[in-house]
Amino acid sequence: MRAAVLTILVSYELLAQAPQPDPLMLERNRALQLADQGHESEALEIILGVIKRAPLFQPAYESLPDLADRAGKRPETLKGLRALVRSGPKYAGVWLGVARLSSDTASRVDAYFRCARDAPEAWGCFDSLAGAFKQSLHGRLAISDLERRLGHLLATPNDHLLLARFYEVNGHIRQAIEELARAQGAGEDLPRKAHIEYVLGTCYVGSKDTGAEAGAHFRRAAEIASEAQDWPSAIGALIDDALVAKDEQAALGQRALELARDHQMPSIEAGALYSLGMHYLHDGRPEDAFTVAQRGLEVAGKLRLPRDHANLLVLCARVYRLQGDHQRGIAALEEARRYAAQANDAYTLSTVLRSLGVEYESLGDRVKMIELPGRIRIEAAVRAYRAAVEKREQPAGWETAARRLYGMLLAPAVGVLGGAYRLVIVPDGILYYLPFEALLDRSRYLLEDFSIAYSPSATAYSLMRRARRERPRTAERELLAFGDSQFRAGGRRFNVEGPALVRSIYRSTGFTFPPLPNSRTEVVAIAKLFPESLERTYLGVSATKSGLFSEKLDSYRCLHFATHAMLDERTPAQCGIALTPDGSKGDDGILRMNEIVDMKLNADLVVLSACQTGLGRLVRGEGMIGLTRAFLYAGAGSVVVSLWRVDDLASSRLMQKFYKRMREGLDIPAALRQAKLDMLGSGIPAYRNPYFWAPFVVTGAF
Repeated sequence: MRAAVLTILVSYELLAQAPQPDPLMLERNRALQLADQGHESEALEIILGVIKRAPLFQPAYESLPDLADRAGKRPETLKGLRALVRSGPKYAGVWLGVARLSSDTASRVDAYFRCARDAPEAWGCFDSLAGAFKQSLHGRLAISDLERRLGHLLATPNDHLLLARFYEVNGHIRQAIEELARAQGAGEDLPRKAHIEYVLGTCYVGSKDTGAEAGAHFRRAAEIASEAQDWPSAIGALIDDALVAKDEQAALGQRALELARDHQMPSIEAGALYSLGMHYLHDGRPEDAFTVAQRGLEVAGKLRLPRDHANLLVLCARVYRLQGDHQRGIAALEEARRYAAQANDAYTLSTVLRSLGVEYESLGDRVKMIELPGRIRIEAAVRAYRAAVEKREQPAGWETAARRLYGMLLAPAVGVLGGAYRLVIVPDGILYYLPFEALLDRSRYLLEDFSIAYSPSATAYSLMRRARRERPRTAERELLAFGDSQFRAGGRRFNVEGPALVRSIYRSTGFTFPPLPNSRTEVVAIAKLFPESLERTYLGVSATKSGLFSEKLDSYRCLHFATHAMLDERTPAQCGIALTPDGSKGDDGILRMNEIVDMKLNADLVVLSACQTGLGRLVRGEGMIGLTRAFLYAGAGSVVVSLWRVDDLASSRLMQKFYKRMREGLDIPAALRQAKLDMLGSGIPAYRNPYFWAPFVVTGAF
């Protein structure tokens, strides 16, 4: 009996020494389980309750955006958090939740800085601040910018976490690793410790060391997160470890899958299934990979997980390609593209688009390969041509450059064009900046012999043609047009903490908003070409985003924007179209790419009659991410954009001629070609320079 009592006492002593689970973590986990069972609103209420009781409990904020979206309650949740943070200083940490739920960059950055200043213990905001602030500054971020906004030198452990992320987003991986070592501290909470190990793993992956160092940090992150019972973080670290591991990939993927199932978190199971499927594919077991992917797709579809859905479809497409079934592979990738756009995930989207590019092989013998000069020579020639045209030099300058480019790019292909009269150009790299129709064969523009259109890829062109055949456009109305946006409506000054902050950031990085007086003339003249009952125009103070979204957009055959556009090659998500702010809180008047992708269009044509609308970020192997592609994703059949800063008056005249030719019955590329020829033949000497007519190009399938 005495021995039994002793055994019991020892057992209790061991239990007392073991780490006890955090009740807040257990409650967070219960919320995630409820969400995966279909009780998203109840799960969201639990998370909000945790935040109210413990505003500095960082794992609650990681789950918040996903739960708010799945419950369909993001706006009211954001409103409630703003009210909570105003109720007293103890809730300063709730600014992190405000930042995570804010859709516009200015509000998000402001909330992160408020959190960092007023709740310096909230390490989650320091982790996210550098990336968001860099995005708002269009990539131009210095340590002094951070210190100025925070009001102190960066010296605390959380400051070092911020510095690590600063170096990481600027591509200085070794400095990031050094700062993460300084960010580690004694006695810190387990979720923070696990997160730092995870970020170290991602840094080693970023430094191309995808082996032992990265895997060791991912495994350590998984161990610490498991000790904290932070199962989403533990499973995520195991999945990333599996993706970089060589010999243990299957075991790690299976372990992640088992953890997700053991803790009833099927939303995380989808990612684990993807990891396991990738292992099977690399191990030469495509049938097993496909089976696993199908299981993952069931989970992703049931729980509405667009990012996982896209990744699993890419896995299926790779299996189809191994089987030689290119048509099914293309279909899977096209579906994956839609899910990636829905998730607003640039990395996943780039993966999908690269895979689509590989499928050009399905075109078979219809592809003719011609070797071009080296990239460096072509890039130098394109830059010289653009510089000569944009500076409006004497004809000898830009004509020489145009002939040189024709000789490099088109002369080798002339012999295989036969009697073709229409060219579809699929550019790459810097060639996205070049209007091919303005190249010269001796003294004759390419425009004079060919109708020219552009496409993001050969596969995309094939898919767009098929979609055009299978889904005839049945828009009821002809034209929806916006022009003469008032960039400082009524001359009033905006609150610097509100929408004007965004515009001031744009201005500080070179984007300006001068008036476009001819844009009103342009829109009015174009509208007169259509029956009054079939057109709708928004001009001046009425040319707002609220006006745009009040319309049934899929009922219009053509959308026309005669206004400025902002193009950021480093941060394409910041690209947008400048409309008039409507005066409501939070509306800066900028129609951004994520809003465009979410539009439901059924238009034959979208025209962006603005400055530099065609330019976007150049991504090797993928092509240009810009407003063109955003409108194509949204459902437009074709998009007309410009490749350099446009003269306001010349643009207005060209657009009027373009629409007139379309109303006469020409298709879109032919109408744009004829409008340019009309400008060339107008008798105005200046219009011989391609600067005035060449920048507008059309992308689509015809």
